Formats: sequence, C-alpha cells, structure tokens
Amino acid sequence: MTAAPATPHSLSTPLVSKALASLVASLSASEDSSDLLASSGRPSSHVCLTLSLSKVPSGSPKPSRVEVPNPVLSEEGDTPDSEVCLIVKDESKPWVSEYVDDAHAAGKLPFIRRVLSLSKLRKDFSTFAQRRELLAGYTHFLADDRILPMLSKALGKSFYAAKKLPVPVKLTRTEKLRDTLERAVERSTYLYLSSGTSVSIKVGRPSALSDAQLLANVLAVAPQVVAKVGGWAKVSQVGIMCGQSVNVPVYARTTKELREMEGLMGVGGKEAAAAAKGEEEEVGGKRKGEESAVKKAMKKAKSAKAKAKEEKEEAEAEREKDEAMKKAAREIAEEMVAKEDEIAEEIKKEKKSRKELRKEKQPSERPAAKKKKREEQEEVAEEVAEEEEEEAPKKKKKQVAGKPEKSPKAKTPKAAEKKEKKVEAGVPKALTAPFTAAKKFSGARKGYKFCTGPSGVGYYKDTPFKFDPAFAQMLKATGGSGR
Repeated sequence: MTAAPATPHSLSTPLVSKALASLVASLSASEDSSDLLASSGRPSSHVCLTLSLSKVPSGSPKPSRVEVPNPVLSEEGDTPDSEVCLIVKDESKPWVSEYVDDAHAAGKLPFIRRVLSLSKLRKDFSTFAQRRELLAGYTHFLADDRILPMLSKALGKSFYAAKKLPVPVKLTRTEKLRDTLERAVERSTYLYLSSGTSVSIKVGRPSALSDAQLLANVLAVAPQVVAKVGGWAKVSQVGIMCGQSVNVPVYARTTKELREMEGLMGVGGKEAAAAAKGEEEEVGGKRKGEESAVKKAMKKAKSAKAKAKEEKEEAEAEREKDEAMKKAAREIAEEMVAKEDEIAEEIKKEKKSRKELRKEKQPSERPAAKKKKREEQEEVAEEVAEEEEEEAPKKKKKQVAGKPEKSPKAKTPKAAEKKEKKVEAGVPKALTAPFTAAKKFSGARKGYKFCTGPSGVGYYKDTPFKFDPAFAQMLKATGGSGR
C-alpha cells in the first residue's frame, strides 16, 4: 500500500517515522557512538528537529514554550536531565520550599532540586565564577514571572550564551502550583531563536521514549515552531538529527525534493523511487535527469562522518608531534642547566685554589725592617729600665739618712743631646725622617704635614716660621706698604 504524500505545509508521517527509525538504528549499531548509548542500547542524546529558514527570524532570545505529548526535559528516575532550579521571590521562598518538600515526600516533582530566592541569588552568586558554577549545576531553570525582568542582571551573559535562561511560571495560585511546574518541565520543550537562519528544538531522547512517542512529539512540535518563526513560507527545509549525527531531511519546500526524500527512505511509491534515481517522466518518453541538490546533500552527509574521523586522526597525530617537540625541548633545557651548574662549580673551585695559592705565597715571618725597628725599641726600653734600677738605690739611701733630696740639676746640652738620641732611637724612622712616602693620608703626625712635594706624596717635616727683625723695620719705615 502506497502512503499518501504530504501536503506542501505539513510533514509526511511515514517519512518522519522511517527517518527516526533509521537514525536511531544507525546510532545504536555504530561502534563510534557506544559512549552515547544508554543501558537500553538506544542513544541517550536528544533528538532535535531542525529548520532551515529563508530569512533570519525576528523575536526575543528568551525561551518560548512548545507543548509536547511526551516528556522531553525529564523522565522517570534520577537522571541528569531532570535537575531543575526554581527561582522565586523572597516572600514566596518559605511556602514554596515547604510545598516542594511535601511533594518530594509523596514522590512528586522529583525534578525540582533547589528553590532559590532572588536575594540569595544576588548575594551568593555575585561573581562570574559563582554564576558559571550555578549554570553547570542544573540543566534547566524556572523562575517566578514577577521577578523575570530582574534576573537578566543577576544571572549575567553566561545564561544567554548557554541557552539556559529561566522559564517563566506563575506561582500565585497554590492549588495549581504542581500542575504548573509539571507542565513547564514534563509537557513542554523550549525554542530559542538564534541570530541565523537555522533553528533547532529538542523533541525527546531515544533512551527514554519509543519511536512512536518520538514521532508524536515531532508531529506536535513542528507546526508550533513553524508558526513562531513566521509560517511555512519562510521554511526551506526540515530535518531530524541526534547528537552529532547527520541531519536527515524530512521536508522540503518543493514537491520534487520532497518526492526524492521519500524515495531515499523507501516510502511514497513509484514516483518517489523515480525521483530518488534522478529520473523525470515527460510526455513522449523518459530522460535521465541531473542529480538533484537533495541527493548531493545526502551523499555529502554520509561522507561527513568519515571526514570527521580523518580530522580527528590528524589532530591526534599533530598533538603527538607537539608533545614530542615539547619533550625534546625540555630535555635540551635540562642539559643546558646541568652544564651551567658544572661550569659554575669549576669556576668556584678555581677561585678557591687561587686564594689558597696566594696565602701560601705570603711570608710567614715579618719583614726585616719591621723586625729591626722592633729590636731597636726593645733595646731602648731595656736601657731606660737599667737606668731606673741604678738610680733607685741611691734615692733610697738619701731618704734613709734624712738628707733632703736635692733638686734635679739642669741637664747639660750634651746630656740633652744624648737623651734625644736615645728617644729618637726608640721612635720609628718614619717619624724622624724629613720625608715619609704615603699614598694616602693616615692621620696627623706631630711636626709633619701631608702634602705633595719634591719627593712625591707623603709626610714632610714641618719647619717653624722664623721672624726677620730687619724685615719688620723696613715695613715700619715704609708705613706698612712695602714700598
């Protein structure tokens, strides 16, 4: 029995059913998609309905609700897709939290994981890092429609980029709160209009829904989405995809392309089969037509997977090459550091050996000049000590006899000269010579001045100024003018 073709403004039920079955079976049997399969053996990624438009749709970037007969955002059991955060007004937080706790105790509303007040949202999630953490913690967000205008600033641009803007719900009627939340999560999916000509919307997961339930969702979602983007006149093509699979077309604007799609899927009768082969019937005979654009797109989609695999292998080879180069660079750097350490150690040892060599070359005894001066000083000290010992008994005898001690006699010039010679013998030669060489000033010396003279830089013996009486008489006679 041949299925009736679809009208230009609706989807063909047999074509959509065949496309869904083929897509799910292909992903389930593919070895590369084993990580996407659930325990049931069916893909766990969402099936999405995609629309190619002739013009960019106009509308708000906020989520638009689309009703579905089977749950899309949640399913039975504790799954990551059923984690929802509900944002409410501060005064509504107590009774909403109590209501949700009672529903959890009764086994209802399992997808509501947290009730968050507006003030706590602003206080605890004020930084970008905290907002990103909140965004990653839940799959969907619901919000009281009364505070929706205030959430744009509180949430930031990350929620816009991830298409996780809160869905508005009415919480004013307590008796209908459960139905409102279940309708927003279990019986709805949401459309986000992009800035391009391609629109996508989730219709369910093969791991949670059967092929018949997925088909019912697609047929229910398609007319609602078309109405929101401006009607069938703006729709060029409709397709179905799951995860990273190819986009399988199920609708085209022209009848010819639609027949080709049906022929490729094995539905639609002889006309569809002929169109799939690129043949057209004309009056007076048949002729072989050119390969249509739809058929080319299908072939191109089939090769996309192979190209993706090749690109992945090339990227892996490039990554391994980069790792090898980095490893070689690290080894070279380590070798250079080791060589530098060795050179530094050798330089340190060489400096140490030079220092020890200098110490060995230095004389262990004092120079002869210093030794001679010391001996002279010691001799003078011994002579003075002997004289004092000789005079001490004489003074003692005079004191015992009771005779007054005579005043010391004035020293004769010979005695003074002799004593001066003795003193000069005990003084270093540097302090008695008329000139002592010195590279820098080392302190004041009595009777000497430090200057630069005929013998060079050093200490010169200072001669006192002698006053000339004849010169004074001359100054007096001339009136002090010197003339």
